[in-house]
Amino acid sequence: MPKKTKHEKNLARERKRLRLLQNLQQPETVAVREQINVEKAPAIEPLASRDTKPNSEEKVLLQHFKRDFKKSLVLIVSIIALEIAVYFGTINNYFKF
Repeated sequence: MPKKTKHEKNLARERKRLRLLQNLQQPETVAVREQINVEKAPAIEPLASRDTKPNSEEKVLLQHFKRDFKKSLVLIVSIIALEIAVYFGTINNYFKF
């Protein structure tokens, strides 16, 4: 990327100065905007007031999830164990590939 010329530096300095002057002249509008944004924020209900008891459908889904998760872990561990066995087997020449 080419370096900035003196003219470009002067233009950037002027834009920055103008922006600072505009911010100094309009501080009330920024405060009013912040106040409006705070007032429009939706209220979040606490966790204690929500219904935390799972119904029967959620219980069934949770059971299926746990069962699938256990199967996945067993499959992953067995694949990794098989890879380690093959690796050490080929190092010690137990397997001829």
